[in-house]
Parts: sequence; C-alpha cells; structure tokens
Amino acid sequence: AFERLNEAVPSSQQENWWRQEETALKDHVHDPSVMDIFEIQLTKAPTVHGIELHLLQASATSGMHHGAASWLTHGLVIKEAEIVLSISRKALGPNPSDLK
Repeated sequence: AFERLNEAVPSSQQENWWRQEETALKDHVHDPSVMDIFEIQLTKAPTVHGIELHLLQASATSGMHHGAASWLTHGLVIKEAEIVLSISRKALGPNPSDLK
C-alpha cells in the first residue's frame, strides 16, 4: 500500500516532505512545535445531510429542477407541443408537400 501511495505522489511533493522531515528532526530540540508536521491531519467525511444540502444548493443555483411538479410541467409542455403538431398536420391536408 505504501508503494502505491508513494508512486502516486509527485516527486516535487516527496522532496518537500523530505525537507520538512529533516528540518523537524534537526530543530525539534529547540522548538518542539516543528514536530507538528507528523500529526495526522484528517478531514471528516461529509454527512449524508451535508451532501443532500450541497446537491440542493447546487441544483437551485444551476436552474435545474427535479421535483414532481417540474416533471409534470415538462410533461404538459410536451403534450401541448404534440397537440399543436397534430392540429398543424391535419390543417395541411393529405398532401402536405404541395405548396399552398
């Protein structure tokens, strides 16, 4: 596992870590706070509610609506377009390709 992690990290970042380690090991006698670089720094995973809130905010700002009312509205618009097309087709008669 360490080898895969080590291979995935860019060499510039590895060099930066080596320098930080050398500095911490050299200076820890005079300043123990330099050892803080060895502290594990984990960020907590977002909660389900946090993810839901983020998705709701993202959809509100993007103008996308996915609620039941939105689906019904889109369905009615499609149905209306279908009716208008049907009326227009009937008004053209049996030979719609003829110029009138």
